[in-house]
Amino acid sequence: MGYLIRTSALQGFDELVKKLGGDPYALLNDFKIPRLLLHEEDAFIPFRSLNGLYEASANQLDCPDFGMQLASIQGIRILGPIAIIARHSASIEEGIRNISRYLHVHSPAFHTHFDLLPDQGLMFNLEILEPSLPHIRQVTESSLTIGLHILRILNSPESRPKMVLFAHKPLLDVKHYQQFFGCPVLFEQPKTGMVLRPEILQMENKSADAATHQMALHYLESQFTYELPRLSEQVTHLIRRLLPTGHCRIDTIADQLCFQTRTLQRRLSQEQLHFQTMVDRERKELAARYLADSALPLTQVAGLLGYAEQSAFIRACRRWFGQTPNQYRRQAQST
Repeated sequence: MGYLIRTSALQGFDELVKKLGGDPYALLNDFKIPRLLLHEEDAFIPFRSLNGLYEASANQLDCPDFGMQLASIQGIRILGPIAIIARHSASIEEGIRNISRYLHVHSPAFHTHFDLLPDQGLMFNLEILEPSLPHIRQVTESSLTIGLHILRILNSPESRPKMVLFAHKPLLDVKHYQQFFGCPVLFEQPKTGMVLRPEILQMENKSADAATHQMALHYLESQFTYELPRLSEQVTHLIRRLLPTGHCRIDTIADQLCFQTRTLQRRLSQEQLHFQTMVDRERKELAARYLADSALPLTQVAGLLGYAEQSAFIRACRRWFGQTPNQYRRQAQST
């Protein structure tokens, strides 16, 4: 079974689809989502169904920025109590880190982490963990739109990131994205996320109320106990982060997790897993996304997957897909 997501992610869906001349209920039916859930915030549906709904809506309604438009209608209220915690955090950085900490309550399909970039600020990275999705463009764009709303609520309506990055190709003219986010927007990147300026991270959130913040924290912690990810999930996250570095080895990951290599092997075997099989699975998943959603040169895709030689990547593609990378790309981008 895949990941779930709160039905608050459906807020505004019927309104936008009708505005664009479509039938929201037919689209919902295509993905077996009951229409009653349109106005139910705290139920759950499969993340795969929501992702498919967003992608199909964009295609059928000829609205490439469907996810961004929908997120603009929704705002941060779709995050429920997480939004309250963010709104009443003492600083912008604290608010963003609180959202990252509790985002699993909205959907465990989202994984976030931060990179400190010297002289540039904080890089907020977003990953979609649901496997084998052909495209995640609309959900990704809607998620970073919500991120923009969070930034503006915590700081000011004029706030903007220093830079926004997407792994997929642009669905509209890049100028449209730059105007929307108010900053440079790069596509076909190894990571998805936004870079925040260092000078705004520690700015005081003047609208924060400590009592409200504490009440929301207490509610979340009492209703949604946080469980550490399974070891296999932690290893998967590290595999994804280390593949582009060329240092995705079991001994490196064991060090990151404070295990001896043999201990990590034994713990994985208890989950009926083998490290090299996990690496191969992640390479296949990422290869499918890079080939379907970008025009990155094959040498660059091979490097992002940790292959020293393009020929090794080509052999792997034949094994995974029964096709060369170029054949797979043509087929994926024609659908």
